[in-house]
Amino acid sequence: MVHGPNTEAAFWGGQGGSLRYELGTVVVIRATGGGPRPAEWSRKAKLQEAFGDFGHILRVEVPAGLNCAYLEFDDRRDAEDAVKEMTGKKVCGRAVLAEIARS
Repeated sequence: MVHGPNTEAAFWGGQGGSLRYELGTVVVIRATGGGPRPAEWSRKAKLQEAFGDFGHILRVEVPAGLNCAYLEFDDRRDAEDAVKEMTGKKVCGRAVLAEIARS
């Protein structure tokens, strides 16, 4: 049983709400192979460095205690390119699975 907001709700800042505004496209990054995420992910600049070549990143969130990170791209095509190119690649020594977040 899950208590509290799910991982995507945590990224958006809580349990929901009625405030709606234009957002970028969010890519969820997960380390594969089990175990905790790399400690380097806590430094958002490392993720910005790894994914920044694909386009403008509006926001990087690394929730405590979760094996994932969220990158919000300004342009959906940039996010899709990042997912296609980075899935299976190593970021901070760990292979990652990248996917577009469901809204």
